[in-house]
Amino acid sequence: MRCLLEGVLFYFGEDVTVDDIAFDDTLREGATAEIFGERNDHRAMEIVRCEGVTKVYGVGDTQVTAVDDVSLAIEKGEFAAIIGPSGSGKSTLLHLIGAVDRSSEGSIQLDGQEITGMSATQTALLRRRKVGMIYQFYNLIPTLTVKENILLPLRLDKRKEDSALLSQITDVLRITTLMDRLPGQLSGGQQQRVAIARALLYRPAVLLADEPTGNLDQQQSDEIIELFGQANREFEQTILLVTHNEPLARRADRILRMKDGRMDT
Repeated sequence: MRCLLEGVLFYFGEDVTVDDIAFDDTLREGATAEIFGERNDHRAMEIVRCEGVTKVYGVGDTQVTAVDDVSLAIEKGEFAAIIGPSGSGKSTLLHLIGAVDRSSEGSIQLDGQEITGMSATQTALLRRRKVGMIYQFYNLIPTLTVKENILLPLRLDKRKEDSALLSQITDVLRITTLMDRLPGQLSGGQQQRVAIARALLYRPAVLLADEPTGNLDQQQSDEIIELFGQANREFEQTILLVTHNEPLARRADRILRMKDGRMDT
């Protein structure tokens, strides 16, 4: 069980251990402090900017270029989708933007900050405080309740919860009555709603969703994408969705297409 918890916590930062999960009152006030300084005003409307981003794996005969000279910009409050076949590089690009992986070349700016030269500690804090990441696997800790899972990033950062915002988010996601349940007592769609709530509560600069409906049936998939749209409208949340499902992608404001590691124009 400890190995499972450590795997889930890796995303939240290399400085985090299982022992850091403490649901007590030793939390400092405030939940939205800036950690990397003030944003540049002239870039305030751009949450994501990629310029010439390339990611290469392997060397010699085994070398593979997963992302090839990609440039794009996502504006604040935008709901954009990247669509492409399996192996097109869309998930790799999302992980580069979310500082889960490092690019081989190019520039990535997130909320006005260049992230490609950040240290491991800085990227860990960036992921925890600026990026909401949602995968097709829900990454909920099975021994924590729904509420504890949602509050996990705040607890790890020793920040006090915003009770009003928590209530608003859980109401929008229709999980208010599930707060005391364990993940194993929920359906797949309900677990994904919990993962979305966890990502939204920190008010991240951008919500990155990597095939979030991959394990859901059509009805649940439609509901999750509708909830993304609702979060975008009601919370002005910037969202970048990766999917191979074009009908779902059409629910976004803008569709970007990838093929063979490049943006397909």
